Amino acid sequence: MKRVIGLMLVVSILLSVVTFAVGAKGKSDVTPVIFLSGYSSSSLFTDFGTEDQKQVWLFSKDDALAEVKKNIPQIVFALFRSFTGRPEAFGEQFADAVQELLPALFNNPDGTSVYDVQPWPNEPKLSTYNYLKSAKEDEIDEVALSAYVADKIGGDNTFVFHYDFRFGGYDNAELLKKYADKVLAFTGSDKVSFFGHSYGGFVIATYLSMFGDENKTKNVVLDVPALGGTSFARRFFEGDVDLSMYELVTLGETLLGSETNFAGFFDPDSGMGPINQTASAFLTSVRAMPIYYGSLWDLLTPDDYTAMKEKYLDPVENAEIIKESDLTHYKFMKNYHETFTKLQKNGTDISIICNYGSHSAFGGEKINDMLLDAERTSGAICKDFGERFEDGYKCAYTVCKNKSHNHLSPSMEIDASAAYLPEDTWFIKGQCHGCYPNDPYSLSLIEKLLFANEKTDIYTYPEYPQFNTSRCPHYGVYAEFDSSKPGYLGEKDKALVITNISSKKVTVTDVSFDGADISFKLPKKAVVLEPGKSVTVEFTGDVPKATAKHATVTVNFFKFTWGKMFSSRTFDIQINRK
Repeated sequence: MKRVIGLMLVVSILLSVVTFAVGAKGKSDVTPVIFLSGYSSSSLFTDFGTEDQKQVWLFSKDDALAEVKKNIPQIVFALFRSFTGRPEAFGEQFADAVQELLPALFNNPDGTSVYDVQPWPNEPKLSTYNYLKSAKEDEIDEVALSAYVADKIGGDNTFVFHYDFRFGGYDNAELLKKYADKVLAFTGSDKVSFFGHSYGGFVIATYLSMFGDENKTKNVVLDVPALGGTSFARRFFEGDVDLSMYELVTLGETLLGSETNFAGFFDPDSGMGPINQTASAFLTSVRAMPIYYGSLWDLLTPDDYTAMKEKYLDPVENAEIIKESDLTHYKFMKNYHETFTKLQKNGTDISIICNYGSHSAFGGEKINDMLLDAERTSGAICKDFGERFEDGYKCAYTVCKNKSHNHLSPSMEIDASAAYLPEDTWFIKGQCHGCYPNDPYSLSLIEKLLFANEKTDIYTYPEYPQFNTSRCPHYGVYAEFDSSKPGYLGEKDKALVITNISSKKVTVTDVSFDGADISFKLPKKAVVLEPGKSVTVEFTGDVPKATAKHATVTVNFFKFTWGKMFSSRTFDIQINRK
């Protein structure tokens, strides 16, 4: 049977090659869309298309259970040592098990794979949405968005680029260029559009840096792209972890689209003691496997890369990794603004979506989406977690020179005037990394940007301002003043509009304001809101005559759910009344 499957794949590839050789039947009016998902999202195989074919990543639960059973004595002993004063023992044992389970994923010192490993074939005929839906559904990335795109432009114009996450952006960008050219030939189109999430966004940015001048790209939407690395990568190298149960549970609940509220039982500032020691030991021990992954080096910020290169890479043995990583960090990352701006002038519309507002689930001081730092994702000037710019702050205007533009976030944490693309970057507070499919607001913004026929920016769609907050149902409620943009309060505002964004009934019990002498009075002692319904709450008091003054609105509510039922959500407000 496996031989038959392999033969079918070979025939399909040959047929697709014939298609390219003959050429498309005619010019297509549809712009195909290529999806690149986040880090480690593509399956990897050894001996692909033969009877010995084996999927070595993502590995199956059966393989994982088999490895656990094989190591039960060592695991029990490690747990015993953990409970008797050496918590790092279990982390070390777990790292050993991971490396035994994934031997095919080791790389050579020059960054090449030790074994013959490859992702799903990047041939257009075998990677359309329609083909994957019928033949290999688990190879479809960004499931919700790709289904929408396939419905809009057809499943034969919707493609998934599968990449080996171990290799750096430079290598994968070269492969993406070949694939994009094949897609253009396959569809008969002049240009292709891209959607990239996380590390997939970084690969696209590298592709644009290397091949963007060929002018074959229409729209590019980068959702929380790892453009400039992240501070967590250095923490991985150093085995420095400070896990937060509150952040981890919140991330899990939003990723799953859950409306539970177990995170509410944990103190956001509390540490995890022995668990952090276990995690640090795991990272320190497992580091031997990915140390020669070009992608891991891509995830370092330029400054961290310089420091880690000196510490962990040999100038001779690792020369190839250094060569490509130097180019990535010292050329591509340093020139995103110039590169993207030039491409936009030539007709490529590039949009960036950055999430922020959380402490990293893995520790550190940077404001982020629990994984990627906002400053490296967007290029903006960002305060550390828990800090803000002072009231009255004026933007730096280092990239955007127009001083009439307000690029300061309502939370007073982000100055987007210094971003890679100040007029083309959207910020969504409270959105966790990878959670856009569970936020109707984020998903609809991406859809609009991906299919725009004209150049877009943060002023194109008034309903999608540069700064907003997540409408993930997990959060229960959403609030904004009646006349200003979300997150702002001005002299024309008279009331606060509170909306139930949950799929369950929500009972609003109280609303308070901190930062000015303003008070709210609910129409009733408690207001019950059905899903999707809103209540308008008038306020009394004068809006201060101030510019860039920080304040907050807190909505207390009850939602019948698993976990903490009485909850609250606080919204940052920037008062702007001259």
